[in-house]
Amino acid sequence: MAAITNIALTGTASRAIGQHVSRISLTPDEVFAVYYAASFTNKDGTPVDGFLPGYMVGPWPSKLLSPKWLVVRLGGREFNLMPRFEWNASDKYLMDLISEPYGLFSIQPQR
Repeated sequence: MAAITNIALTGTASRAIGQHVSRISLTPDEVFAVYYAASFTNKDGTPVDGFLPGYMVGPWPSKLLSPKWLVVRLGGREFNLMPRFEWNASDKYLMDLISEPYGLFSIQPQR
């Protein structure tokens, strides 16, 4: 499957992804993925202060990839993307950093 290229990164997102990925060492059973994190809680179940729902970039077990996931090219590297909406090949999308401490990103159609 060819990688989807109708997604762009802001400069901030590109730098954050590059820094994050450079610190990760994948096992043979993992792939780089962009996956959605809806919540992040403390041990007592309360939300972590400052957390915003968004996409995270990191290792993902290849055996847990779904056929619904897409392969996208971001900053010269291929990632498996868990889309939270119907991806339209004719639209253009923009990925931006929304929370630096947690490495969270938004993906929105460009208008």
